[in-house]
Amino acid sequence: MKFISSLIIMLIFLCGCKVSESQNIDFLDNANYPIKILENARGQEIKDWQFKDPKSDSIPGISLNSSKVTELLKRKVTKEVVIAVIDMSVDVDHPQLKNLIWKNKNEIPENNKDEDGNGYVDDIHGWNFLGHKEMGSNEFTSYEYTRIIKKYGDRFKNIDPDEVKGTEKELYNNYIKALAKHNERTKYAKNKYENDSFVVDYFKGLTIKFDSIFSKKGYGLKELDSLQKTVIPDSIMKMNIDDMKTMIKYRISLASLKETEYHSKKQINVLLNLNHNDRSLIGDNEEDIKDVFYGNNIVNHNVIRMDHGTLVSGVIAFTVKQMEKIGLKAKIKIMPLTISGYGDENDKDTALAIRYAVDNGANIINISSGKLFSIHKDWVDDAIKYAEKKDVLIVHSAGNEGEDLQNGKILKYPNDNSSNGSEISNNFLNVGASSYNKNGHLIYSSSNYGKLDVDLFAPGEAIYTLIPKEQKGQKKSGTSYATPLVSTVCALLKSYYPKLSVKDIKMIVMNSVVKYNQPTKVNNADVETIEVPFDQLSKSGGILNAYNAFVLAEKITTK
Repeated sequence: MKFISSLIIMLIFLCGCKVSESQNIDFLDNANYPIKILENARGQEIKDWQFKDPKSDSIPGISLNSSKVTELLKRKVTKEVVIAVIDMSVDVDHPQLKNLIWKNKNEIPENNKDEDGNGYVDDIHGWNFLGHKEMGSNEFTSYEYTRIIKKYGDRFKNIDPDEVKGTEKELYNNYIKALAKHNERTKYAKNKYENDSFVVDYFKGLTIKFDSIFSKKGYGLKELDSLQKTVIPDSIMKMNIDDMKTMIKYRISLASLKETEYHSKKQINVLLNLNHNDRSLIGDNEEDIKDVFYGNNIVNHNVIRMDHGTLVSGVIAFTVKQMEKIGLKAKIKIMPLTISGYGDENDKDTALAIRYAVDNGANIINISSGKLFSIHKDWVDDAIKYAEKKDVLIVHSAGNEGEDLQNGKILKYPNDNSSNGSEISNNFLNVGASSYNKNGHLIYSSSNYGKLDVDLFAPGEAIYTLIPKEQKGQKKSGTSYATPLVSTVCALLKSYYPKLSVKDIKMIVMNSVVKYNQPTKVNNADVETIEVPFDQLSKSGGILNAYNAFVLAEKITTK
C-alpha cells in the first residue's frame, strides 16, 4: 500500500473534520529536531528514553511522557483491548503482569472440560502449541532449514540439477540454500559447543581452586586483589585470578556457563539433528493444517529458560505503567500463545496461533520472532488474511541481522509479501528498532531495515523490561522490544478510539511517525557499512510517535 504524506493527511482531516478546542494541539511535524548525541549513555540519561519527546527532550522517543497526551485523552471512555503475544512462555504470575493477563471468561479452570467449545480444554489464559499430552513442552525445536532437508532430502539429494524443471525448481533451490545454511551452522555449532565445554571445565576448576585457597569462606574482588599481590606476575596463577575477577565483575556464574553449554549441545542434538522429531511428544501431524487440537494450556512453562515471552510482555506492561504515570488508564490485556522454543517456529503453530488469537478476541497480535526459511508460508498467509477479514492487526519484528531486506540476501518470515512483491493484506506492520541516537546514529546496530519491507521504526535499544520470577527489571535491545511498543500504541488507539478499523490504525501509525534525514550507518551487501539518510530505511521513513498518532486519530474520528 502506498502511503501519502503526513502533511497531506493532516490537511484532509483538518478540512473535513470539526476540531474542538481541546484538539487544537500541535502535531509534531517531520522537521529534523536537534537530537542529543548520547555516547556510552548510562542511568538517568536514557532511563525510559523510549517515552520521551523529540521536540522538548531532544531524544527520539515516542512522546508518551507529555501532558499534551493527558489533555487529549483524559475525558475519553476506554474499551478493553487484547494483545496476543505469540512467543515463548509468559510469566503470568509475575506481580507486574498478572493483572494484565487475559482470562477466558467462558472457561472454568482446571476441570478438564471445554466449556466454550473452541476445542482447547481449560484454555484459561491462552494456549501452548508446543505442549505435550503429558503436560510438558518443547523447549528446543528444529531449525526450519533442518525441516526442509528432512522433508526434501530423499527427493533432491542425488538429483541432477539440470533435471529439475518447472515448479520443482523453486523447491530445489530452497533445498540447496537450506543445505548450505545447515552445513554452515553445523560447523559453527560444533566449534561453539567445544569452546563452551572448555570454558565450563576451566571455571569449574577455578572454582574448586579458589574455594580451597579461601577455605570455602567466600571471596570477592577485594580478597582476589590481595591474593594477586602475592603471586608472580605473568604466572598461570595471575591469569587464573584475573579470570575469576572477570567472572565476579560481570556476574558470570558457573550455572550460567553450564546453561550456555546446554544450549550449545541442544543446538547439535535437536535444532540441527536430521534424525530428531520434535513433534513426537506433541502428537500432531505437522503436515496437516486441519489437525488443530494439540498442545496444552500451560502458557508459563519454565519461564526462566523460556524467558522471551515475558521480556516482550514486560515492554507492554511498562508502557501501560507509563500511561498511568501521566494520569491515564490503559485497558489492555495480554493473551499468551506459545509457539517459540530455541530454534525456529513451525509454520503450522504460527498459523493456528494467529487463528486462535482472532477467534478468541484479540485485537492486536504481537509476533517478536522470525526465521530465514518457510515451508508452509501459504498457511501463515491464509491466517494473516483471516486476521484482516476479522479486523485484527499483526505487528511483527523485522529481525536482527543488520541487513537490508531489499537486497535479496535474506528474507524474514512471517511477512506480508506475495510472490510478485505486493502485499497480501493491509493488517501487517513490520517493525525495525531505533536507537536513542547512540554515537550519532538513529538505527539500532543489529536491526534489519528496508524501504519496501520495514514499515516503521520504534525504540528498540536499552528498553526496560521484566525478568521472569524476579521483581527487578533489565534492559534489552533488538526488534523484539521495538515491536511490542508499536503493538501497545496500536492497542491504545483501539482502546481510546474503538471505532477505528485495523486499516485506520495502520494508516495512522504509518502517517504519524516523526522523520529524520540525518545519516545513519547500516550494513550493505557490497561494502561493510554505508551511511544512508534515516528516512530512507523504512516505508514510512520515521519513528513511531504515540502523541502524533492520538492527534491524528482524534481528527479522524471527530465529526
